[in-house]
Amino acid sequence: MEGVCDTNIRVADSEERISTTNVAPTVGGCNNEEVLDEYAMTYQQCSTTDTPLLTWLGGGGSGDMEAMDKTLRINGIYPNKESLKETLQLYALHNKFQFKTKTSNPDVIHVICYEEKCKWAVRGVRMNKSDCFEVRRFDNVHRCSIDSRLSGNRQASALIIGKMIKHQYLDASRKPYQPKAIMADLNWKLGVNVNYKKAWRAEEKALTSISGTDKESYMKLPMLCHIIDQENPASIISLNSDSQNNFKNLFMS
Repeated sequence: MEGVCDTNIRVADSEERISTTNVAPTVGGCNNEEVLDEYAMTYQQCSTTDTPLLTWLGGGGSGDMEAMDKTLRINGIYPNKESLKETLQLYALHNKFQFKTKTSNPDVIHVICYEEKCKWAVRGVRMNKSDCFEVRRFDNVHRCSIDSRLSGNRQASALIIGKMIKHQYLDASRKPYQPKAIMADLNWKLGVNVNYKKAWRAEEKALTSISGTDKESYMKLPMLCHIIDQENPASIISLNSDSQNNFKNLFMS
């Protein structure tokens, strides 16, 4: 097929043996060698490099979609287990299929296609003396039907959607990105249907990741008042709490 790379992945029954030149296919075509040169992460880099997340939802282009595909590949190294899990979720959302976790512990994560007869699988292993995870197995051939893959999506959690749309709330001058717009964009760009409640929860997750929780914000008030008092001694500040030490009101002039 024009514009699609062949992965040519082979997995032996007794040993996971996959060539280091195999990568996931991308939407716009690719060259395996070029992809490895551009996106390879060394052991030294993995602890300081963030795995890229899908950031085009609600205002972006196909270029980011291709970049996301390339983040999941054999021998790919991720800063930690959570980072690899997020990449797997985004990859599944973008490629319109579902997976389930077969094994998950501090040292290994092994996920397989949700359809029992399908052989698609990814296995990541923690590297020695590090939090980094390396993809040791990537069987990227789906043997399940397209209809079964499109029947739903377990990976479309409020948390992962929130991370996808986080950039929409960084600019306060922009029009608010509301749940109905989130629902429409998910359906249009990923073919994923979510209800209003999940879209609203995704918005809350995105905002919390930027500003923190209400409790965290209130806990910063005493420090803020102290800084203002130090910088401007003429200020009148009154921070009050109730008998249980919960925030009551703040007066400042």
